[in-house]
Order: sequence, then C-alpha cells, then structure tokens
Amino acid sequence: MRKTMLLVAVMLVAMTVPFFTVSADIGPKSGITIDIRGVDQPYFLDLLFPGEIDEFWRDYAETRLEECLDDFGYCSDFIPWLLLDFEEDGYVSSWLYRGRPTYHRQLDDHVYAYTYVPPREFKIIMVFEDGTYVTSPVVVTRLFQTRLVYDLTDVDLATDFTAAGTVTELVPVAGMTTDFLLRVILTIGIEILILFAFGYRLKSSYRLVILTNVVTQVTLTIFMFVMHWWYAPFFGEIFVLIIGEIFILAIELYVYIKWLKEQSKRRASVYAVVANLASFLIGLILIIVSFGLVF
Repeated sequence: MRKTMLLVAVMLVAMTVPFFTVSADIGPKSGITIDIRGVDQPYFLDLLFPGEIDEFWRDYAETRLEECLDDFGYCSDFIPWLLLDFEEDGYVSSWLYRGRPTYHRQLDDHVYAYTYVPPREFKIIMVFEDGTYVTSPVVVTRLFQTRLVYDLTDVDLATDFTAAGTVTELVPVAGMTTDFLLRVILTIGIEILILFAFGYRLKSSYRLVILTNVVTQVTLTIFMFVMHWWYAPFFGEIFVLIIGEIFILAIELYVYIKWLKEQSKRRASVYAVVANLASFLIGLILIIVSFGLVF
C-alpha cells in the first residue's frame, strides 16, 4: 500500500510540475471592480491606501501628474492636483505613492477595474473638476476578485465630503453555489462510474463509496473553494488538490480494503487508486477551465 501511495503521489506531482515551473508573476492577480452611482459630472477616481507622502517620491508624483493627460488618457478631463498633497486619516493616493502600479481601467460608464493587486484596505476618492472631492468610508475587501458599488445618490457633491455615500461589496452567491456543487457532483459521479466499471453491483458497495466520498471530496472541495474565491486561485487550488488527494487516497485505501468486500482487496485498492487519479484529473480540468473563463 505504501508503494502504491508513493507512486500515485509522484504521479500527481509530476502532472502539475509544468504549472509551477513558470514565472511566479504569471498567476492570477487580485482585483477590484468599482461601479459608481449617483454622479453626473466629470471626476478622477483613485484609491487612498494607508501610507504617507514621502518627499523622495513627491517629485516623481508631481511629474506623473503633469504628464497624466498624455499618459494614455489616464486623466481624461483634468489634472487632479489635489492628490499630490492629499492625506486623510493616514490614507494617501495609491496612484501616486503606492509601491506597485495602481491604475484603473474603465470598463463602462462609471465602472472601473483595478486588476493588478490593488490594496485590500482603502478609501475611494473622487476629485471633481472644480477642485472639490468626496471620499468613501474605509473599505476592506474580502474576495480575491471584488465587485463594489459606490452609491453617492443622496450626497451633495457641491462641497467636500469625507466618509460619504455607501460602499457595498457584491458577493456572487449564485456563482459560488454553482461552482461548489459542480465540483462535488462531478467528482463523486466519476468515482461512481468507475466503481461500476470495476464490476461492483451491490448496494452496500455504492453506499460505502458514496458516504466516503461525501466526507472526503466535500472537505477537499471546501478548501479548494476557499482558495478559489478568497486567497489564491489556480496555483493555490492546485496545491490544495495535490495534498488533499494524497490524504484522500490514504483514507480511501484503508476504508475500501477493509470494508469494500464485494470483490478482492487487491481490486478494491486498484479501484481506490484509479478513482482518485480520475478525481484529481477532473479537479485539475475544472481549475484550468475556471482560470481560463474568469481570468
């Protein structure tokens, strides 16, 4: 049994080595999409992050502001000079003073996307052409890919406002539920089909396999689900999948050899190995498909 587990573990790792030998910067990046509502005048959008205005970077920031009208149209209407020295409760412009690039891309009217690891704690600031501004309450995002609605419908934008409006994080409950159920049902379904192909027919055999998989595969799917939506899609999911399937193989070898008695112990152990390799491949395919569709 130990040799079998070692062989399978080596195979699982070997199948995923190509995914980990690429550049570390190739994986998905966390992002934020902001939908602005209740504003009908030109504005410049930025995120304020916890930081300070460093004099060393201030000259660079000033140059960036001077050139922003020509910088691929990033400042499309006016130059937001207010941001150069703007500080509010320890929050400063992420566009000007954050270490990594923090640019937004306009997706639609009043819809903007920050696609390269934006700050997870920030305030939204909107600077208007007449020099007034509005800032949001502090936002702390939860999801790896976050969609926010910033509603300023009831705010008087003629004067400066801080902590104004409401910011709502939209949680894709329907998408999460579908993702979770698809992973679980496909994985368990494949293992049941393989059980049938191995010649098992007794109801007791199917009850044992279904019960075992409900416990093992649901647990694994929960960890992969958390990686996908909150922490590290793709590479994090693959890591969890490899480690999880190795543990599941150990559990299922023990359970099936001891209690799957319709056929020989050798057949039960071979079934466990084949079924887990199949569930691993299904999991890997779902990760790749999800990566391609979402990112």
